[in-house]
Amino acid sequence: MSCFLIKIWRIYVVDVAKFWSEYAPLKGYPPEILTEKVEEVLDYALSKYANNLFSKLVDKLKKKYSEELIDELMRLEEVIKDYGNYSNEIIPSLGFTFHIKEVLGGIFSYLPEEIYNLVIKDKDFKESGKFGEILNEPLGRISEEDNSLEIIYGFVVEKISEESICNLAIE
Repeated sequence: MSCFLIKIWRIYVVDVAKFWSEYAPLKGYPPEILTEKVEEVLDYALSKYANNLFSKLVDKLKKKYSEELIDELMRLEEVIKDYGNYSNEIIPSLGFTFHIKEVLGGIFSYLPEEIYNLVIKDKDFKESGKFGEILNEPLGRISEEDNSLEIIYGFVVEKISEESICNLAIE
């Protein structure tokens, strides 16, 4: 018996200082309290801009790969949100730039055809049957024109042979 751990990930790169000039006047905050309001500004930036930017990335990925692959990843995200695991972490970078890494993960009893069709193109998979580097690279990235927000998107597949874990499959 084998199954697959599928992890879908997004990394948001947010330049909080660029959003502060827009956000502070809305709230009536003085400029000097930015360091106290970083998480608030991150929430603002993501809630106001991330969905629209991600939609543009999805359109770009559908052209680069296939509509079927990206639609399947979007479907898996919804399934994993309902039945799988989710984690996120905020990682400070340089200055007021932060990386927010979100990972959705779930165990599946099968590898969807659309994902399998991408994976079999990988040299390591063709030669050894093992998943290789193709899934360690992002599928794509997109950023706002002023580089205030960037989204990096990808997924990883791991084949699992342990029956006790495969019994936890969500689909």
